[in-house]
Amino acid sequence: MKSRILVSIPIFIVVVAVIFIFASCDNNGGAVSYFTYDGNTYELATAVIERGGENTGPGESGYYVNFAAASSGMDIINLTGTGDGLSLDLNSSSYDLVAGTYTWSTTNVENTVVDAMIVLNYNLATDEGTTHFATTATVTVSVSGDTYTVEFTLTLENAKTVKGIWIGPATVVDV
Repeated sequence: MKSRILVSIPIFIVVVAVIFIFASCDNNGGAVSYFTYDGNTYELATAVIERGGENTGPGESGYYVNFAAASSGMDIINLTGTGDGLSLDLNSSSYDLVAGTYTWSTTNVENTVVDAMIVLNYNLATDEGTTHFATTATVTVSVSGDTYTVEFTLTLENAKTVKGIWIGPATVVDV
């Protein structure tokens, strides 16, 4: 009887481990940072936050901040390479990208998204590839130390939806 229990314990541990592994998997192919479009998942490997300064036009408020993320084939700092990515033109309440929910607007005011797009198989040097612009967007940002979590839902001009998330550090540049 004791040997039967000893044999059952390792089997139980293996079963629990397998259940844990499969429960930890997600439905995006294992990518932590990605977006989905038209039934496909596109992994994101790098992100940049461009801080552009204060909005000073009539009726404007906040600060222009662009969030861009791209696949491993693109260098979005030096604008080289080919791959997939996205750009979100946000208006923050601070010079930095701050936590909060950003909603679609046609006016540059705090906590808004004023432009957004995705690119597919896009060559940054030649500006060739597929581009889809958003007609509405919602973006939620959280910040913990150097880690940004940027969740987004875009509705594109072709009426298709893009959903995705970036979790990780981002290079911050002033433009």
